[in-house]
Amino acid sequence: VNATLSTITGVPTTQTAVATLFGNVKQSLPTTENFQGFVGSHQTAIAQLSIQYCAVLVDDAALRTQFFGAGLNVGAPLDGTARTLIADRLIERMLNNGATPLATQPDPATVRTELNALMDRLQTRGASTPTIVKAACAAVAGSAGMLVH
Repeated sequence: VNATLSTITGVPTTQTAVATLFGNVKQSLPTTENFQGFVGSHQTAIAQLSIQYCAVLVDDAALRTQFFGAGLNVGAPLDGTARTLIADRLIERMLNNGATPLATQPDPATVRTELNALMDRLQTRGASTPTIVKAACAAVAGSAGMLVH
């Protein structure tokens, strides 16, 4: 899980905040690929790790530009173009939406709809653009789309 999150976000596993959190939640992560042994504490640890990776990704200008491109301005309110960019990059890079997609991956159109609904709710409640991007990122990074292979 840690290596996968690092690969899909571009944030190194050695980044201080990530490495510290991983050390704290390592024992709570799944130890096998058997879904029958998957419990709530596994999902909680995955969510915490996903949130940390996404926070570092969004807060680091170089990593953010590498992942989202130069078109994402986290200092400006989200508009339709920014939302599309965010959803496109998250789906492309986190859900194996390439030339040979997995049979079990989430439907990209459904993910896009849910991401837009999440961004709408957060924007309506006054969340900042960086917070909205982090939340959208963590929602995809911590989902079964990342975990199931």
